[in-house]
Amino acid sequence: CNFVSGVCLEARFAHPNSNWGFVWSGPIGFPGVAMGSDYYWGGEDLTTYTGRFDFQSQVSDHHNLSVGVFFQQHDLRYDEWENIGRRDVRTIRQLFTASPWDGALYIQDRIEYDFLTLKLGARFDYGKATGIFFANPVDPTNSTNALDVCDDPMAWQDIRVTEWVPDPDDPGNGAMGTQREATLSADPSWTLEDCTGETRRQAARIASSDDFSESRARVQFSPRIGVSFPVTESASLFFNFGRYAQNPILINNYRNTGIGTPREGTIDGPTVVSSASALHTPPLLGNPHLLIETATTYEVGYSQEIDDTWALQAVVFLKDQSGLTGLARVGAADCFVRCPRQDVHAVFDPGVTYGSSTPTYTILTNQDFATTRGLELQLRRRLQDHWGMQVNYGYSSCRTNAASPEREFEAVNLESDPTIRDEIHCEIDQPHKFTGVWTVAFREDTPAGAGWLRHSNLSFVFKAASGLPYTPTLTFQGVGAAEQFERYSGRAPATWQLDMQLRKDFTWRNVRYGFFVDVWNLTDRKNCIQVFETSGSCVRGGEDGDRRQPSYPLGDWAPSTWFDRPQFMGQRRTITAGIRIVF
Repeated sequence: CNFVSGVCLEARFAHPNSNWGFVWSGPIGFPGVAMGSDYYWGGEDLTTYTGRFDFQSQVSDHHNLSVGVFFQQHDLRYDEWENIGRRDVRTIRQLFTASPWDGALYIQDRIEYDFLTLKLGARFDYGKATGIFFANPVDPTNSTNALDVCDDPMAWQDIRVTEWVPDPDDPGNGAMGTQREATLSADPSWTLEDCTGETRRQAARIASSDDFSESRARVQFSPRIGVSFPVTESASLFFNFGRYAQNPILINNYRNTGIGTPREGTIDGPTVVSSASALHTPPLLGNPHLLIETATTYEVGYSQEIDDTWALQAVVFLKDQSGLTGLARVGAADCFVRCPRQDVHAVFDPGVTYGSSTPTYTILTNQDFATTRGLELQLRRRLQDHWGMQVNYGYSSCRTNAASPEREFEAVNLESDPTIRDEIHCEIDQPHKFTGVWTVAFREDTPAGAGWLRHSNLSFVFKAASGLPYTPTLTFQGVGAAEQFERYSGRAPATWQLDMQLRKDFTWRNVRYGFFVDVWNLTDRKNCIQVFETSGSCVRGGEDGDRRQPSYPLGDWAPSTWFDRPQFMGQRRTITAGIRIVF
């Protein structure tokens, strides 16, 4: 809820730059007490129904068969108000209701022989987002406009059009109203030369009849293969291949589409023009036609046991993700009939069906990809002679063509970052990761004179990793290609941390007690998990002014605490202790 001093204001917002109470000391005419408010009110109401059946049987000495089915349906209602104003209050409403569903069927056969272990499987996914939306998400006119109707009026007779009729009692947010079905026919006398004014407006209504369609079904077949065969009695090679499916997140199907409201399937449904936008940016539209996102993985590995105590494993892997949800830009200020930018879909609509002859918006489509390659090494010693250890090292490289949809929309449309033209580092790309665990444990058997060690263990965990990528800026604003480096070309400092776990159990009068101490970041290492874009450090630098969207520029008046960012630091030393009692 949108709280101010403990009171929920619902969709009533105050000056967004004032998020705490203070006395305004500005020019005459503005004195008094000011109080800011939150940016959001509302949210989602989601009910999920799930059913599944799994069956497994050892059908023969060499075959273990598994089959199963899965089904789920969501009843979703999303109603959220957001204040997007910088120096004033400008609200937009996100409202949709839907009942998407999906199901899956899988089968797997595990085949085992002395010389080979083979796993063969497959999964079939089928689902639907539901809802009526643009038949062609990157062309709202579906390649037919008012001029097509005027050019061949006889082909446009008895056309059924669904239209939204506003409710006069609607407070202005467009959530009320009704739908009506109209049967329209083009006047046989219409010609291209006369397709102006009222004639063009009526022709545009008729042309909109094929603009919308029911959301398409999502279908995906995913085969999987696993092979393992021994090289020696203590060593083996293995290979795994698999294709995996993932449905797009729910909000990406429905945002700004009008689905589940009286506007659904009408020219007033999709929010192609957002008059409330303080930044005059094209709105971000969801897309119920989004397909299943897929990932194809390959893995080759070698494992070796040494003296029944040590084990070594090495794995090389490749993961290709395709059809990821990404941003498609429709129209642009420099586009009319033809557009020189290949990443922009130009649309010309002389009938101005969607508020402009060159409608401009950003929509989600399955156009992004990501590729991850790497290797993993593991050396472990099983717990023997009271001690054990495990060391893991991983090297990987993740490349993609864009950030996640919301982050990419924010970067390009709100922060003026250049459109990406080449592969970049993924937001979560960390080339090096290392984990080491060393454990000392005692049960009943303890060294002579050290009975106090019975039922105790001590572990140290050391973790180290490369820093996450960020986009370095050359100025406080960081706007455009001239004021910043390539997206995610910088890298934050590496991080490392040492943790400790201590356990001691004992029994007294038939009651078992356990004492434990957990220490995270034993050395109180200051790790940077986020950095200033101007310096690449988390302890010094200038905050990116354009991303902060300030009302007033920084100056000599700014105190040092203005630049303090405790959230840029990772977890400091934390100690947790307790006692466990078992009766």
